Amino acid sequence: MDFALVLDRFLVPVGSDVLLVSDLYKGEFNVLLVMLSGLVSIVCAYIALSAVSRSRKAKRLPAHAAWMALASITMGVGIWTMHFIGMLSFQLPCAVEYDPILTFLSILPSIVASMIALSIVRLRRKTPLPLRLLGGVLMAAGIAAMHYTGMAAMRMDAILYYDGMRVGLSVVVAVVLACLAISFPSFILGNTGAKLLTFFGKYGVGRSTAMAVLSAVGLGLAVTGMHYTAMWAAIFLPSQTHVTGTELWEPSFLALLIMLAVALLATAVVSVVFASKQRMLADELKAEVALRSRVEAAVDEQRARLQAIIDNVVDGIITINASGTIQHWSPAAQALFGYADDEVTGQNVSMLMAEPFLDDDGGALNEFHPRERRQVIGVGREAVGLRKDGSSFPLDLSIGYGEVGGKPFYTGVVRDLTQRKKELAILEEARDRAEKAVKAKSEFLANMSHEIRTPMNGVLGFLGLALDTTDLSDEVRSYLNTAQRSANNLLVIIDDILDFSRLESGRIRLENVSFDLHELVRETVHGLSTLAFDKSLALNTKIDDRVPRNVVGDPMRIRQILINLISNAIKFTHEGSVAVEVTLSTADSEQILFSVADTGIGMSPETLERVLEPFEQADSSTHRLYGGTGLGTTISMQLANLHGGDLWADSVEGQGSTFFFTAMLPKAAHDEPISEPMPLGAAQFRRATSGSAWDIDDQSDEFPDEVTPETAIGADRETLRKMFEELYRALDEDNPDPVELVLDEMSTVLDRKFVNQMRKSVAHFDFGSAREKANLIVADLHLR
Repeated sequence: MDFALVLDRFLVPVGSDVLLVSDLYKGEFNVLLVMLSGLVSIVCAYIALSAVSRSRKAKRLPAHAAWMALASITMGVGIWTMHFIGMLSFQLPCAVEYDPILTFLSILPSIVASMIALSIVRLRRKTPLPLRLLGGVLMAAGIAAMHYTGMAAMRMDAILYYDGMRVGLSVVVAVVLACLAISFPSFILGNTGAKLLTFFGKYGVGRSTAMAVLSAVGLGLAVTGMHYTAMWAAIFLPSQTHVTGTELWEPSFLALLIMLAVALLATAVVSVVFASKQRMLADELKAEVALRSRVEAAVDEQRARLQAIIDNVVDGIITINASGTIQHWSPAAQALFGYADDEVTGQNVSMLMAEPFLDDDGGALNEFHPRERRQVIGVGREAVGLRKDGSSFPLDLSIGYGEVGGKPFYTGVVRDLTQRKKELAILEEARDRAEKAVKAKSEFLANMSHEIRTPMNGVLGFLGLALDTTDLSDEVRSYLNTAQRSANNLLVIIDDILDFSRLESGRIRLENVSFDLHELVRETVHGLSTLAFDKSLALNTKIDDRVPRNVVGDPMRIRQILINLISNAIKFTHEGSVAVEVTLSTADSEQILFSVADTGIGMSPETLERVLEPFEQADSSTHRLYGGTGLGTTISMQLANLHGGDLWADSVEGQGSTFFFTAMLPKAAHDEPISEPMPLGAAQFRRATSGSAWDIDDQSDEFPDEVTPETAIGADRETLRKMFEELYRALDEDNPDPVELVLDEMSTVLDRKFVNQMRKSVAHFDFGSAREKANLIVADLHLR
């Protein structure tokens, strides 16, 4: 046999000519000792892994380090023992002894290699491949160092050489087997390894035990394989020199010493691991007992707390079984019904109720049809309870359903309603009184309106006649104009109060007629243009093209809102402009958005919050300077609400205000007749000018022509005045029959359009709206 590279026992290359192949010793292996070496390796690996498992559970670093050191020493000694048992299994035809110093020094590399391998195995997870490769290389290097150091300790009548190629191959095999051994725990945690653990589990082997055994077998066989691969590289050449010396140990003595040391170490480690497991088990048992004690204490505390809640709750709590037998009776229930606990426990709950608590046949609650049970369970209802003394009382009863051990039970919560019934009766009586007071107030306002309006109409009529006289001095005419303005202001206040009262009581009903919205807005703005002109204000109108022209709604109420907002804007603006804009709230919406912006005095945030409240103005100085009741904006907001919209404002003090309101005004059908908007007459003009310019797009700056008595049909001023006095008296009665009689008579002398509008309001019992329309006609015909 040719050897390309020969190494001496210290792995130093020498020439191949030193070998005489024909004289080489040929050793033989003892199979039993080979098997024993593998078994020792596996057992020591298992003991070391047991110590590693203890280190995982160590809570302190010194304990963890001690367990890892013990595990490394155990496995290192096991590898070392396996090596020398393997050496003993190789029988040469010459005497063999060992140098004790090198022999014991060779144990150090095996311990270091074991430390590396066990540190990676301890991770007990799928370790990264680079870490496993590095660990495999270091472990193989340590075991190889241990092996070749131990071989160098051999003393015999032969010279030890190595085949360099086989040594290199043994190192490669050692690295591969070391990597596989370190990767074995990760393999066990994978899918295939999980199947192996499941297989062992079928035979009663626990998961931890199975993992430890499989890992120990993997590590033990890898170490054994590395040893015998390295033995294959050894070459023994006969020597004429006989080895003698007192410092050398016989193999039998060394084997006995090693086996004794390993047995003692294994016994010690197993004892320590067992004692640790027992102590840990005792600690876990102690902790479990302590935890159970805490849980039981918490349960007892919770039970006591729950019982205290039940005992101290104000409402009575009664628990019954499926047959209606009372099982629990709270102190509150005892106080409510007058029965002691032992008097009702075990009795049927029907003894407490004037109405059947169960079904009419006395059947159990769990026999209810599911639909009937849903009508009772979880729903509060009123019932009548029976006390021990035989008296009855109203109570509120709520029933809950539950199950314990598959057996149903019901919990009833009862509350005495006697005091609540008394309080409710008091509240109902107070409500009735309040409703009567509101009705009395409305009647008083209606009567006051009639009583004040009648003489005021006379005053205004005679003031008008006096002003028609041509021979008045300028001073007298000034006095008469002041009196006329004051009378008009008084009527505006009365109308505002009546509108507010009717809105509060819900007596105002909106009309649903088709009208030209564009024309209504332009006519309203045009009618108020003289007010803006008098204050040198610009008055602008902009109507979005997307806003439908013909819509359905109440034109009179829309006009009223616009007049209120526009006249207020003019009133509180001294220079600049007022702008009216009409758009759609959204592109596909039937809700119209109106805005009135001015450059007037504006409002602070605090004032803006209360300006929409009834009878509110900016402050007392505003009232003194500009007058008014503070109801116009409130009335406008409520009218917007009736139209399905809202009213709000933005304002900056000293820069101006913008009031917005929305109204649902659906587009009118093509075949629906369009109601022409009534012109802005004297009554509405009076409302706009009370208390005290725009350039109208495509409009003239002239005030619209007023309706004259000649526009009436076949009646003079006096006849018309008497007809309207009869109409006012009929409207004050809030009865449509006498109103219809007067309207029938008026239809012969007035335009039927006006009469029909009043008839429509009366048909809806909206006498306030009919009165306002009558006021418009009276003012337009100058009948006051």
